[in-house]
Amino acid sequence: ETIRSFFFLDGNHGWAVGDGGVILTTVDGGRSWRELRMGGGASLRKVWFSDPMTGWVCGERGLLLKTWDGGQTWVSDKPPVQTDYLGMYFFSVDDGWVVGDRGVILSRRLPGAARTE
Repeated sequence: ETIRSFFFLDGNHGWAVGDGGVILTTVDGGRSWRELRMGGGASLRKVWFSDPMTGWVCGERGLLLKTWDGGQTWVSDKPPVQTDYLGMYFFSVDDGWVVGDRGVILSRRLPGAARTE
């Protein structure tokens, strides 16, 4: 599998995402990784964590996932626009931006709510 994005919150806690819906998690600085599969095989393009428990993943086919437990489980956020999401940046737990194909930009300002800008 091709890894498309990785994010380390500190020297120990990290996540990586990629093709085939793979999500990898480490708590020991990358010495060992736990693998999950999400998104029905879609390519996951970007991973971002605001704190050790709260994170986001975006990818193909309108996929936007959120975790509140450090990546143990993920839930779909069902964004208002179906496109391939390519990147994101969060300032806090629920304050950030998600960008996608065709110039789509989503503002994330309220827990669980997306608005198209």
